[in-house]
Amino acid sequence: MESLRGLSSSPASAYDELVTSQKSIRYHWQGILSVIRALPGGGLRERVESARRQLEESGATVNLLDDRGTPGWSFDPLPLVIAPDEWVQLEAGLIQRANLLDGLLADLYGPQKLLAEHLVPPMLVHANRHFLRACRVTDGAAPARHLGQYAVDLVRLGDGRWHVLADHTEVPSGIGYALEMRRVLARSLPEAFRSIPVRHLRPFVDRWHYSLAAMAPHDVANPNMAVLTPGSLSATYFEHVYLARTLGVPLVEGGDLVARDGEVALKTLAGLRPVHMLLRRLDSAFVDPLELRADSALGVTGLVEATRSGRIELANALGSGVVALPPIASQVWVEFEAGDPDYPIWTGAFWSDPAGFPPLALVGATPATPNIHLQTTTGVSITLSDNPAQNVLIKTLTGAMVMIGAAGITIMNGQGASIAMVGPSVVINNGALTIT
Repeated sequence: MESLRGLSSSPASAYDELVTSQKSIRYHWQGILSVIRALPGGGLRERVESARRQLEESGATVNLLDDRGTPGWSFDPLPLVIAPDEWVQLEAGLIQRANLLDGLLADLYGPQKLLAEHLVPPMLVHANRHFLRACRVTDGAAPARHLGQYAVDLVRLGDGRWHVLADHTEVPSGIGYALEMRRVLARSLPEAFRSIPVRHLRPFVDRWHYSLAAMAPHDVANPNMAVLTPGSLSATYFEHVYLARTLGVPLVEGGDLVARDGEVALKTLAGLRPVHMLLRRLDSAFVDPLELRADSALGVTGLVEATRSGRIELANALGSGVVALPPIASQVWVEFEAGDPDYPIWTGAFWSDPAGFPPLALVGATPATPNIHLQTTTGVSITLSDNPAQNVLIKTLTGAMVMIGAAGITIMNGQGASIAMVGPSVVINNGALTIT
């Protein structure tokens, strides 16, 4: 251990998890480092390779690729050790934050008092693609709880305090991977678990299972639960399978379910089996082609109406992503009220890679006279430009457009009809009729 003294694993401005400011090993790290040091020569390397093989054989790394096709994460043989007293503070803060977000969702999809009293800017809600108006409950049964699971990205700054980088409330991933990583570490480095008082994860799984079951309709004595997955092509499909096995419930796709008369049932060889709780791993917009995305082939027709009846609960509730804090590198534009960083406003998006620019935003643009381009998530756009040929362009997905420039005004409906007003003339359908 003396060979580690005097070392620093972080830049001077960062918090060093391993070494104190007095250049000594932090007390909660000494146990794991002693175990590693006691391994024979090359022992740690062999344990790491063993763990990686186990993860590959279990399928944990399948589909986890980033946009460039490279693995989205890699196995770290050295776990992050958090002291018990510090974990108590973290736990309390995260519980408080989860309860706050759950209360915020209950209001946004219910009475909307926060909007009426101007405590939440309406733009943040109604302009957010994760806010699903069809899921707002005004006369039906509101969800027992909106957040049945919550994930958060944390970072520790140089002063040692933890800060939130991102909230994940739509379809939080990570529980299954944490359980699998713990299992693999326990098999690859059992000495660490024998010599260090590591908190077990099984009690968490049992309590989570109980809390999910408790969210089901109260008049059901033995509620049936299932894990709803988009299918094997999902990047986190391994976790969907893992959670279903761990919780002891079926793994189902949208085609396995049917919604009738306000209830949802699973198709089985013995007939329809009622489902009272769905652990949702499918994005909200795709769960019901009747009331949400009509092009979805992954959901269950009528599921939104079934949630209103109160005969089924979803975790998380539909539209929960509206309160998610976007992670780093999401390319969103954030401004601050009166310059106060405690009051951020999500005002738009930007593109760090010019190849990702919307094509219409570049038409006629120069570094001296850039365009102003507004675009919805589905592609409806308005472009403002100093280019005299096209000062204003409004375009829809169907091809309908309005273009205003120095030469005149052109209107097209995207189906072949057009009106062009140039100088004193009006030209209809490309010259079929001209009025001067």
